[in-house]
Amino acid sequence: MDGTNQSIVEKKIVVITDQEISKHLKQTNNLPTRKWKVSIYAVDELGEHRPLNYVEKVEYILHPTFEPPKRVVRKPPFTLSEKGWGEFDMKIILHYTDKSVPHVTLDHDLNFNKSHYEVSHRLTFMDPKPTFQLLLFHEKSGDTNSPKSSKKKSKPSLNATSKRQKTDTSGSPDYESGNSSRSPCSANESTNDKENHKVDYQKLARNLYALDEDDILEVIQIVNDNRSEEMYINEDIEGEFHIDLYTLGEDLLKILWDFTESKLDPSTI
Repeated sequence: MDGTNQSIVEKKIVVITDQEISKHLKQTNNLPTRKWKVSIYAVDELGEHRPLNYVEKVEYILHPTFEPPKRVVRKPPFTLSEKGWGEFDMKIILHYTDKSVPHVTLDHDLNFNKSHYEVSHRLTFMDPKPTFQLLLFHEKSGDTNSPKSSKKKSKPSLNATSKRQKTDTSGSPDYESGNSSRSPCSANESTNDKENHKVDYQKLARNLYALDEDDILEVIQIVNDNRSEEMYINEDIEGEFHIDLYTLGEDLLKILWDFTESKLDPSTI
């Protein structure tokens, strides 16, 4: 031990390859053409496969004969499906949702020795931020046979508060209401033919509290991606995320409003 109080988190993942000979594709170089796919999962303490919630995207670097050789997959389980006749070594690059965590590159042997094979890897994280730890341990949440009940039990704490008393919204920024693209990357896209009105801080707070676990984790990521020094954001207590809506600024408020409105049934809020 070096005397430091560093927090080290290790996570296990598995790269799964499935392949089979395609009866409908012609041979190349007297070798059968095969259909193959690669998927990546987190592995929990019980050995169960779970979504990689802490990975934003996966880059696959294939053999140069593939066009294009670089593929990007953004949705768990990050499955890449292809066909070909030859075996080769590929690079798999994991990009994390926390941009401050360096990406990691895995070497993967694509071979046709078995129709199904799994390769395990261990990932190590030094002093992960509390919000990132929520994602790292998200696969532990509940009974897989009852996803709705497990979400209620393990819902992370998101506390959207106002540090000052306010009874009207006369000083609130204008922005567009209604269902817009929920992607935080689409913050600058217009929502056509929507009615302009003032932000309702109380309704936005209610919307945030009504979100399910996956959406709350995405809200936390959105806030962190858009945070500035002027904003009051407190994540010192592990598992809790406190924000003051009045300090977030017009652009981030609009993103959160559009996101929550797109996620919730108006009859439930």
